[in-house]
Amino acid sequence: MNILKAIVFVVIFTTFTKLSNAQEITMFPSFWGQKYYQDDKEITKKELETLMKSDAQLEKFWKRSKLQNTLATVALVSEFGFAFWTGAEMGQDNDATIPLIGTLGSATIAAIFFVSANNSKRKAILGYNQKLNSRTSLSLEPIGNHNGLGLALKF
Repeated sequence: MNILKAIVFVVIFTTFTKLSNAQEITMFPSFWGQKYYQDDKEITKKELETLMKSDAQLEKFWKRSKLQNTLATVALVSEFGFAFWTGAEMGQDNDATIPLIGTLGSATIAAIFFVSANNSKRKAILGYNQKLNSRTSLSLEPIGNHNGLGLALKF
């Protein structure tokens, strides 16, 4: 009976220590942008920005992603302008080569900046998660060998 109590204690303690470290941030795409979660709880972009300001490197990645997202939006708006210009030129049977090149060029630039913004966000979130995991310098891990079951203190 004592062995059963010890095993139950080890399992509960290990589960508790593993769950207490879990405060990771995840990012999921949604129809209107990104949704951010800290464990099971959805957090706002403002709350995420506050978390990113805790470290200078993470804040740098986050600010870079905001800048790249702004540049991508500007390129996307210019793409729509070029597309309307292309349509107007084609409607008048004029040469639409230059507006078409502008449309394709600004679409390419917008795509590049959107991908770069997502990569910078991902780097910031992964950096936060790694910092969070490395913060715990010791933990109790269950071990078992030929001598029996026990707990090991890992540094």
